[in-house]
Amino acid sequence: GDRTLVANRCLNFWTIENRDALPNEIAQKLDGRLFGCDLCQRVCPWNAPENNVAPLAVPLAAVEALDDAEFRRLFKKTPIFRARLDGLQRTADALRSSQTRQDSENKEIN
Repeated sequence: GDRTLVANRCLNFWTIENRDALPNEIAQKLDGRLFGCDLCQRVCPWNAPENNVAPLAVPLAAVEALDDAEFRRLFKKTPIFRARLDGLQRTADALRSSQTRQDSENKEIN
């Protein structure tokens, strides 16, 4: 392609900047990602390999149980704070719904 970034196809956009519900076609592409993707950062030839940090795994149930005070305590000085609690929980809900649909489809096939 022409190496143009299409923001409305970027998982960072959908999980951080977007404030609306995630469309099903986007939720299905999250592949377990709760916050961002950064694949473009990993494949960019300008980024040094030592900058590629493994993502943090957070159980969806823990995110769903967060209240505002705990969210602020944990994430106030991190990039995750930009997504806001409602955004993080919205993405967790989309992930859970997507996983439930996939589990249902797998049961129907077997």
